[in-house]
Amino acid sequence: MSRFIEALENREFLSASPIHAKAAPEVIAADQLAITSAKAQIKIDQVTYAGRLKSDRAAIPLARKNAQALIKGAQQAIHAAKGDAAALATAKGDLLIAKGRLKSDVADAQAQIKTTQGEAKIALGNDKLALKQAIAKLRLDRFQK
Repeated sequence: MSRFIEALENREFLSASPIHAKAAPEVIAADQLAITSAKAQIKIDQVTYAGRLKSDRAAIPLARKNAQALIKGAQQAIHAAKGDAAALATAKGDLLIAKGRLKSDVADAQAQIKTTQGEAKIALGNDKLALKQAIAKLRLDRFQK
């Protein structure tokens, strides 16, 4: 029988709302609290991951700046080592290391951004799923069979 049809003796009546009893008010209040906390958790995670992404993105120019300083120092060492073959070779090696470090540091910073974006996507997905589940539970509790 449909939720909107109520049987009385041999007659059936159409009801404007489901006939089934609601869950206890405490259960409904707990469900509403779960919805509120799930919404709050979404906001918290959005702010948290936005801050982390901002700091991760700021790390790329910082890594470039630090590596450029090392490259500049190595270039100055090459210029200063003119005439001394051993010092020149060492300075050229330092320059290659500094250039490799630039690439490595920037790649690490970019990888950290991707990692943080992935973590944010997973966390927000879990938060949204928790919200959906809390809403579904509230609906079920409001119209129990």
